[in-house]
Amino acid sequence: MNYQSKEHDKLKAIPEEQLPQVTAFQDEFTRKFMDSTKPVQEGYYLFRSGVNGYTMLFPENAKITDLAYSAPGSHFETMSFGGDYGKAEKNEVYYAKVQYRSTDFTEWSGDELGWVHSYFNFHDKFEKKGYAR
Repeated sequence: MNYQSKEHDKLKAIPEEQLPQVTAFQDEFTRKFMDSTKPVQEGYYLFRSGVNGYTMLFPENAKITDLAYSAPGSHFETMSFGGDYGKAEKNEVYYAKVQYRSTDFTEWSGDELGWVHSYFNFHDKFEKKGYAR
């Protein structure tokens, strides 16, 4: 991982038994991506990508599959995570795959944009926006 916030650096100093008693913090690999021990909203903590490309709400009962995590460089990252809904009697689980690519959609070729349009059923125009890295 290339970057984590200063708040994340503070997590390293907290003894494991004092971390939140949720899967996202009890799993050593997943904990590396958690930005703060304070929930952002009920049941969710702030996740910061390993390449610092994005943040998102991360379910407290989820963990990242370390074998399915890859970040070869600073412009691409892919990972999978999952967990259960806390309803053991129903045996319900969820699984998500996230892929990040640091690219400006306005510079993509027609074929790439066509794929995005069809895959996400997006039929509007892409608009170029500035952003800081």
